[in-house]
Amino acid sequence: MKFVVCMFSSILLATAAIAQQAPMSTWMTHQVSINGNEGVALTDQQVATYSAQALRGSGAAANRLGEHFLLTINNRRLAEYWYLISAEDGDAGGQRGYGSMILEDSSENKTRAIFWLEKSASQGDAIARNSLQHIMHCPNLVASEPCS
Repeated sequence: MKFVVCMFSSILLATAAIAQQAPMSTWMTHQVSINGNEGVALTDQQVATYSAQALRGSGAAANRLGEHFLLTINNRRLAEYWYLISAEDGDAGGQRGYGSMILEDSSENKTRAIFWLEKSASQGDAIARNSLQHIMHCPNLVASEPCS
């Protein structure tokens, strides 16, 4: 239990450090206008709430945090952390997100990325299914690259 509290505190401190680089309204508006991810940006309070839910086993909450950190904050390390928790909790979006991230990080992780994408696709995730088709059609490329 002490470990979970320390981990949760560390995550909140990391999140607060990122947010302190600029006032919340400034960085959120800036990121939203650049990325067009209005529905993904979270307030500090929402991050705290979703973090608590995710650490208690909510894959959907962890996936939401992964999306937030990847798409609005552009913090791949925190996004990957939350996507992994989401994937382990069985959330299809988290499985896709984590599989996609590790596939982009290194071709050495391709087998593990395919594992997570297959788990997501087996739950009906169409994006994961399309990524797998792309990987099978273009085995030497990662999912985000065009295939000739």
